[in-house]
Amino acid sequence: MSRYKHLSKRPCSKRQSGATLLVAMIMLVLITIVGFSAMQTTTVQERMTGNLRDKEVSFQAAEAALREQEAMLKEALELPELAEGASPYGDGAATDLSAVSGDPESQVEKKYFIADSLDMGFKPQTGRDVYRIEAKGFGQSEQAESVLETLYAKRFN
Repeated sequence: MSRYKHLSKRPCSKRQSGATLLVAMIMLVLITIVGFSAMQTTTVQERMTGNLRDKEVSFQAAEAALREQEAMLKEALELPELAEGASPYGDGAATDLSAVSGDPESQVEKKYFIADSLDMGFKPQTGRDVYRIEAKGFGQSEQAESVLETLYAKRFN
């Protein structure tokens, strides 16, 4: 019995200070702050991804309208009659665009003529006509717009 004598003489502490409860509460508050911060970061990243997708959709819509006008000029056998103002998308054999807030618009304008030679005289000059094509595309929301512009040269003679 003398061997376990020192265990039985240990003083009994009936008064507890509550330090464990205080540490646990602080840890819970810290975990909650980290959780809210992670949720806020995820929400911001989700918005950024949505905006990037919306901008990409508007860019693709403008690109489709631009390519449609280039195809019209490519297939023309003689100088085309150009309409004033923007023409709506889909006049040609274009496919229907989905997931856009509005159809893209495009405009073709004849800029200048580049002659093949500097010869002057009464014979008709040969060369290329240069056109400026501008296209505007819209994304899923009305705030996303992309405007593209290109120069297109074609020989008609």
